[in-house]
Amino acid sequence: MFGKNYDDANESSVAFENPDSPEVTETNAEEIISPNEDNVLAENSNGSITQEFDFANHDRTIAFEREGARAGQEKQAEKMLLASKQRFHPVNVEDNVRIAIDPVDRPKIGHSNLMGIVTKG
Repeated sequence: MFGKNYDDANESSVAFENPDSPEVTETNAEEIISPNEDNVLAENSNGSITQEFDFANHDRTIAFEREGARAGQEKQAEKMLLASKQRFHPVNVEDNVRIAIDPVDRPKIGHSNLMGIVTKG
């Protein structure tokens, strides 16, 4: 279905242009319109089959995905903090430090770093 030569526009237009495509009736509705996790088939008062959106299931799916994203971000933050602690040791009083100055906060010919001494711990 997907691949190097996949054409989405051609795929979707073929179903509408094909006169031999089956018509949706009550007997074959479940075969043609297969519901995904958020859609359910329902019958109207006039007997026709329609698809309705299941908001409750969709909300549960979104909450599940958000929880997974939050857990992934927390795991990544812990990994970054561990790497930072291993790379940069804590500074002591009277240590010389170099502080980077953001390009928007300095003139064109200004220095990119500022040298300093730690005076308080």
